[in-house]
Amino acid sequence: MVILGREISEKAEKFVEENESLLAKIEFRDISGHWNPNVRRLDGAHDFQGSRHIVWINLENPDFEQFLMHEIMHGVLINEGFPKTARPPDLNDDEQTHYIGSLLNSVVTDTIIDNHLMESCFVVFNRDKAIQLKIAQTLFDSKTCKGIPYGFCFCKWAMISFHACIDNTFTENQRKELYSAIEKKFAQALKLGKSLCEKIKKEGLSTQQKALNAMIILRNSLKLNRRVIIVDSQGRIY
Repeated sequence: MVILGREISEKAEKFVEENESLLAKIEFRDISGHWNPNVRRLDGAHDFQGSRHIVWINLENPDFEQFLMHEIMHGVLINEGFPKTARPPDLNDDEQTHYIGSLLNSVVTDTIIDNHLMESCFVVFNRDKAIQLKIAQTLFDSKTCKGIPYGFCFCKWAMISFHACIDNTFTENQRKELYSAIEKKFAQALKLGKSLCEKIKKEGLSTQQKALNAMIILRNSLKLNRRVIIVDSQGRIY
């Protein structure tokens, strides 16, 4: 099977076949063509537009298949009724608003996806490169934006800290390395992210309702109520 000009392995093909009903609704694209420069720097992304899914992949990444499976799983979760974030209709869709809403969605759903892929014996991408990029971003962000409580960078690094804490695919060494970098530049964001992780861990993320509760807790704790809305499988807005 070939996707975006790349021949995929038997294991990846098996995963795709298991989700065959979703494939007709998915359009695969090279992430270098994404409109948002923040997203273009990523190795994978997923957009949902009505009934269509767009899976964006970095074609140069050696972990192409792992990101492919990961992004397809975002579509699977939406089909299974898991909640998703959206922009309030009266708010301009600027880069920061789009990024922060997508990040809130990702730190919850990525954790669910990673656990599912591991439990199903599919490979999860190597985080070492991603962590080094995140460490470089802490330096860049500390020079270009202030870590004002509940500002863009504060919320960004609080959510990244939360994700590192709650996602079991991070090794302890990877977690410590990332925490150390964040603490040097955004210590209060790290503290809040870890605190929210411990709170949400008690309930978990195993069902649609638990995932919804986690997104609401994160959104409200970061004071993003006016920038991010959350939509459940029935179209109810929170």
